[in-house]
Amino acid sequence: MAIKVFGDVDKNKDGKNASEFPAWYFRAQKEELENDIARNRTALERGYVTADRVDQIKKILKQDEEKLDQINESIPKLKEPEKDNLNKVVHAIGKDITSAMFTGTEMKKGTADAYEEARRITEPVIEVRNEKEADWYKSCGIEIKDGKVSRGEAEKVWKIGRRLLGEISNTEVLRRQ
Repeated sequence: MAIKVFGDVDKNKDGKNASEFPAWYFRAQKEELENDIARNRTALERGYVTADRVDQIKKILKQDEEKLDQINESIPKLKEPEKDNLNKVVHAIGKDITSAMFTGTEMKKGTADAYEEARRITEPVIEVRNEKEADWYKSCGIEIKDGKVSRGEAEKVWKIGRRLLGEISNTEVLRRQ
């Protein structure tokens, strides 16, 4: 299940991922870029741009369109069997995250151990059980240490997987009450 999560648009000049999440994950920023493109295109078409700024706006418009194209091209296109496999993996990781979270009641009452919560988020506490899970973690840029990952890392790959599947990606939906 080798899915290319990060595209060229996500790489810095050293060829490494510039962010923990791929550019396509951020819907609000993508929408803002689309709005900027539409606004600049309309301003040029209707003559709202002063003559001395036309070239500058055209250059910005071209750059924004190229970036949007790169983001759209970097979105993984999954076939049904890949979606099914990813869904199974993400579901299993979600269960692991749930097990590693304090309950909502413990968090509200303040009975959750803050040190233990921080440890679970940062230290490897979730076991990677099979090759499919390992492949998904690696696709998302997560290094597996002694067969385990931290809850924070598991949450990251869960969020990316859920977003790719078109589902809610807020990990609080996993927390037991």
